[in-house]
Amino acid sequence: MAQGFLSDSSVASGEDLIGVGDEYFNNLVMRSFFQKDIKNSRGINEYHSYGMHDLVHDFAKSLVDKECFTFTVEEYATSSLQEFNFSRACHLYLLTEYIKEIPSFICKAKKLRTLKIFGHIPSVSSELFLRLTCLRTLDLSCTYIEELSNEIEKLIHLRHLNLSDARFKELSKTVSNLYNLQILTLHRCSNLCKLPKGIDKLVNLIELDPSESRQLSFLPEGIGRLSRLRRLSDFIIGIGVERGGCKIGELKDLNFLKDYLCITGLGSVENGNEAKMACLTNKQHLRALYFYFYRYTGVSLVDEYANDEEGENTEEEEVDREDKIEGEEEEEEEEEEKVDGEGKTEG
Repeated sequence: MAQGFLSDSSVASGEDLIGVGDEYFNNLVMRSFFQKDIKNSRGINEYHSYGMHDLVHDFAKSLVDKECFTFTVEEYATSSLQEFNFSRACHLYLLTEYIKEIPSFICKAKKLRTLKIFGHIPSVSSELFLRLTCLRTLDLSCTYIEELSNEIEKLIHLRHLNLSDARFKELSKTVSNLYNLQILTLHRCSNLCKLPKGIDKLVNLIELDPSESRQLSFLPEGIGRLSRLRRLSDFIIGIGVERGGCKIGELKDLNFLKDYLCITGLGSVENGNEAKMACLTNKQHLRALYFYFYRYTGVSLVDEYANDEEGENTEEEEVDREDKIEGEEEEEEEEEEKVDGEGKTEG
């Protein structure tokens, strides 16, 4: 998807690009270009790792001999790499160990469309963002990056940005200027406290994954404007506009969400009527829905028993919690009655 392999007609018609991509890939599996390898699971989702037969791999490699490269920095003298011809390089996988920054000669690959880096690198030079402006996919998930330059906004063609396991506390606000971004992965960013307020400008975003980022206490107000979202791992409710946090009503127009959704922070919802504003019954593509009344703090989820030393919850708090749950249940019952009424026929 990030490389533009999906048909223009699919993009123009607003189809589920993830679904279209899955269909393309499954067709390749049926034709034995790929083979199922290992079955894994992450949360509710099960997924397979796929391998490629040696003969198919060698054939594919021969077709892209001058376009795809994998380098281990320590295997080559720096001078040798500097002399390497990157003029046709489109996809680069860089394996690094014990270096402080990405070698500057990588910036020679001005046609680069994919860059995946493996190895701990505290920061990425702004020069990389200024010169590799053709990038469609940037994967820094294995670098434990501690700082992300504001110059990342120069990657105007970027479709897929993976920052999983990053160590920074705040995501650069200029990420909101990446208009073409479709996938933003922030899985297990242990220090991440907040997302930029302008993230609602990413109108082409299809997937947002802040899962297991325990310090993230709310999603920014305006997240509900991202109506093209197909996958949102966590919807974290803020405590009010004064903190720039979203409210549950912003789920109203996110009707294309699929797979699963975790709604965290229901304790901040005022009552059942506000809970019903989420219009959960319209999200018919979801396979699983999880509710948490309190936000993540540190490494564990705070629940209703976290403050036992201060005494049990008051009767008023319990009634309020039940009211919010009933608000969601009533919404589901109303939808069932509507469907049942439309389905009746007279004999």
